[in-house]
Amino acid sequence: MSWTRTLILWLVVAGLFVALLWVPGGLSGDSALRWAPLLFVVVFVFVLAFFVVKARRGLAENNRASVLLAEGRVLESLALFEAAGKSLRNPLPLVNVARCQLLLWRVHDAAATLDAFDARMKRPLNGFPQGERVGAQLGVLVHALLGNTAGTERTLALAAETTTGRLASAVIAARAGDFAAAEKLLEQHAVVLDQLGGSLRAFAEVLAAYVASKTGGRAREVPILRMFRESSPDQLKAVWPELHAFLVRAQQGPELPR
Repeated sequence: MSWTRTLILWLVVAGLFVALLWVPGGLSGDSALRWAPLLFVVVFVFVLAFFVVKARRGLAENNRASVLLAEGRVLESLALFEAAGKSLRNPLPLVNVARCQLLLWRVHDAAATLDAFDARMKRPLNGFPQGERVGAQLGVLVHALLGNTAGTERTLALAAETTTGRLASAVIAARAGDFAAAEKLLEQHAVVLDQLGGSLRAFAEVLAAYVASKTGGRAREVPILRMFRESSPDQLKAVWPELHAFLVRAQQGPELPR
């Protein structure tokens, strides 16, 4: 719940409290003064219980989603992270939503979610330590895939030494057509990129194969199924057309001799 909606709710509760004390036929005078503290406590406890239950539900959804994501069940975890994001004031679930969207290669959606995360981080009492860096670790790869130079530079300044930052550097070079530099970066950071798991690890391998096809390097496996477990290569068509075309050719296999 946003700060504005929370404030409005408290104002409504205060209004109801005053109305209960002073409307004709209600409590008034000495009686109102005598009952006011008790009524205030009852209303306060009720509202507090509402927020506690809502927060506990959000935390439970976030924890369950984290377990599902670790199991590779991205679509299920996405739904729970989205629900948690609506229940918790903490903006962290939005980063998890964006992570799931990226793993499903809904890159534009991930960028929009990270924008919402940045906006919520700026609200009163919503931020958390190192929150900007947490968002940047994911945002750097999202912006690189979209070819968003300004966004990539901003996030790379915070995430250059992270695994996703190093992968993003190779993406930036490949998108710029500097395949020799991209190949060098992938080789330089091969040990670090091996630490990636799931779809992102597969993407690093796909990127290496794509770059090798441009530099004349050795042919590499194109792990399409591992990259798009619950998604489709078509998700990249509007994001990176050249890479999408490479994936389509890889799906079709080598041309048979005539």
